[in-house]
Amino acid sequence: MNKKVKHGTLLTVIFTVLSLLYLYPIVLVFINSFKKKVYISKAPFEIPTGKMYVGLENYIRGIKQTRLIQAFGWSLFITILSVAVIILCCSMCAWYICRVKTKFTKILYMLCLFAMIVPFQMEMFTLSKIANMLHMGNPWGLVVIYLGFGAGLSVFMFTGFMKSIPLEIEEAAMIDGCTPIQTFYQAQKGTFDFTNSLFSLDLAASQFGSTKAVASDTNKIKMPVSETIAIGAGATVELKYVPVGTKGAEVKYVKVINDNNTFGKTYTVSATKGENKFTIDAANRTITLPEGTTGRVFVNYEKETGTAVQVIKRTDGVPEVKTLLIHAIFHDPCNKNLVYAGVIRCPRAQIDPSSVELSLKSDGKHPASYVLNKEYCAEDGKLFDILVSED
Repeated sequence: MNKKVKHGTLLTVIFTVLSLLYLYPIVLVFINSFKKKVYISKAPFEIPTGKMYVGLENYIRGIKQTRLIQAFGWSLFITILSVAVIILCCSMCAWYICRVKTKFTKILYMLCLFAMIVPFQMEMFTLSKIANMLHMGNPWGLVVIYLGFGAGLSVFMFTGFMKSIPLEIEEAAMIDGCTPIQTFYQAQKGTFDFTNSLFSLDLAASQFGSTKAVASDTNKIKMPVSETIAIGAGATVELKYVPVGTKGAEVKYVKVINDNNTFGKTYTVSATKGENKFTIDAANRTITLPEGTTGRVFVNYEKETGTAVQVIKRTDGVPEVKTLLIHAIFHDPCNKNLVYAGVIRCPRAQIDPSSVELSLKSDGKHPASYVLNKEYCAEDGKLFDILVSED
């Protein structure tokens, strides 16, 4: 049972009097604002009546003389533009700091942190002097000043957010031919939300009118793999898994990733070394590039796994164009610490992203819909398959 808090009568009286004393000057100023100027000093404590009362004349004169409406408009303009510039510049700066790991970016990040620590009193005189020297005492100059003033905290907050965005999303955008600017604005558009859902592969197979295949040591399933790998000594690249496919051409191409996270030169597989060519030793998971090649490369290939489940959807007369790979993380509903990596693969299909709907519900109903834009022509009639690996 909650007990009522009892306050002494004396304390109530004291705090009531203090509250009235704090409010009295405000009320007095408000009352005098309706008086003529001469009566504000002659009769400051009287209620405005008769000749003393001027209505809203003081307010109208004050708005005109101080150009309050114009000043409010400029304040609104400066605030909106400053926020927009800070969001644009600081978010792109944070993206650069997170994605480009150099000494310069580390120093830049430390300077942003230092700017948060330095108190305003230490810089206000210097800031005012420099602003006057550069003739920045105008609305446009204030936007630049606010950008510099708020950049430290903004970059720090945006950096934390950028670190939470998987690099795979940007790599997928680069594969699709996006420039760094396009990647920054567009790579985060495709989003899949899987929250507390149960996805039964048997149920998916029955709903989609297809079959489920369980991999084993004697019945292995091919699974696509995409890797970003640093080039090692001797211009060699070591793959994580043993690639499978046509002998000597298990990996068909390798793309170099530039320092600015854009794709550079493309190397194709060959039996012998040569310009823009690479050789592959699938058994040892090794790719050898031309001498002098450094940096990182993007590699796409297939591996065999005996610990996966595959649901295959087959159909006829459905549009297709390209391969679509959706990399997903599947959580065990009974054990949140148990995580599986999986791939949803449309081998030869161009899907309208705005049309894809995949709803995973705990009631056993998992409706899915999609729109394919081109005529389907895959040789084996496979529309899509879902692969979940336990590796």
